[in-house]
Amino acid sequence: MRKYYLDWLRVYAIIAVVMIHVSAGVVLINLFKHNSSFFLAGNLYETLSRYAVPIFFMISGALMLGRREDLQIKGFLLKRTSKILVPLVCWSFFYYLYKVSKGTFEFSVPQFFRYLLTDQTNYHLWFMYVILGLYLITPILAIFIKNAKRVEIEYFLLLWGIATVVSAFVRYFFGFTYKLELNHVAGSIGFFVLGYYLDHFDFTKRAKRSIYIAGLIGFVLTFILTYWYTKNSNGQLDTYWYSNFAPNVVLVSMGIFLGMKSLNMKKALPPVLNLLSIYSFGIYLVHALIIYLLKDYSLFLDSNQIHPLISVPVNIIIILIISTLVVYVIKRLPLLNKLIP
Repeated sequence: MRKYYLDWLRVYAIIAVVMIHVSAGVVLINLFKHNSSFFLAGNLYETLSRYAVPIFFMISGALMLGRREDLQIKGFLLKRTSKILVPLVCWSFFYYLYKVSKGTFEFSVPQFFRYLLTDQTNYHLWFMYVILGLYLITPILAIFIKNAKRVEIEYFLLLWGIATVVSAFVRYFFGFTYKLELNHVAGSIGFFVLGYYLDHFDFTKRAKRSIYIAGLIGFVLTFILTYWYTKNSNGQLDTYWYSNFAPNVVLVSMGIFLGMKSLNMKKALPPVLNLLSIYSFGIYLVHALIIYLLKDYSLFLDSNQIHPLISVPVNIIIILIISTLVVYVIKRLPLLNKLIP
C-alpha cells in the first residue's frame, strides 16, 4: 500500500531545498548592509525550508528500513549504490567542468578525483555522500530494526540525540566537545532511524500534540534566534539555528513528518506535484547548475535589488520549472537516463 504522505513530504522537501539555496544569497549579506526587511524576508524563507534535508533522510529511512523482506546484501548494494555512485561521479564531473569554464578550477584529472573523493566539486552534492553511507549501512541497520522493540529504537534515538544534537549544542554555546565515544550512532543515521520510527509506530493524541507544539516552538525559535544571534555577531549570519542537528530543526522536522502522516492521505498527488515528487532526486542534482546558468545570463532576479518577498518565490518557480523539464528530458534519453536515480 502506497503511503501518499511520503510523496507530499518529498514535494515539500525539494521545494524547500531550492528555497534554501535561493534565499541564502539574502541572509549571507551582512544584516547591517541593507534594509533589515530584506534580511527578515530571507530569514523567513530559510526558516520555512531548513527541515528539507532531515526530511529527505527520514523518508529514505521510512522506505528502506520499513521493507518487510530480508535484505540480501549483494543485491541491495548493487542496486542502491549504483543509483548513487553513477550520478555522483557524473554530476560531480559536470559541475567540475562548469567551474573550469568559469576559471574557478584548472582542469586536471587527478584534481577532479581528489575533489570527488573529498566532496569539493559543488556545495549541494554533500547529500549524495551521506545517503551513500546510509545505504551501505542499511543491511546491518535493518537487522537491528527488524528485531528491535519500540523501546530499543527509542534508546537508539536517545543515544543519537546525546551524540549529535546535544553535542552540537554544547559545542556552540560552551566551545568544547565532551568526550564520549558514540560515533556509531551519530550524524544523519539518526534521521534515517527517526523516519522509520515515526512512520512505523502509532502515537497517542497527547504525544502528537506535544510533538506539534514542540515543532511550532522550534519554528519560531529558528526565525527569532537566527536574527538575534546574527544581530549580535556584527550582522554576520549565525548559521547554527539553521543546521540539521540544531534542536529546533530536529523538532520541526519531526512535527512536519508526523503531521503529514496524521493527515492519512488516500489520494495520489495532483499531476504537477507528482512530477516534483517523482523527479525530486533529479531536481536536487540539477537545480544548482540551473541557478548558475540563470545568473550567468542575468535571468536570476537579484534578491538584493528586488525585495526577497517577490524575487525569491519567482526564482524558485523558474528554477523548479526548468529543472523539472531538464530531468524529464534526461529520463527519456538512452544512457543519459542513468544520470538521474
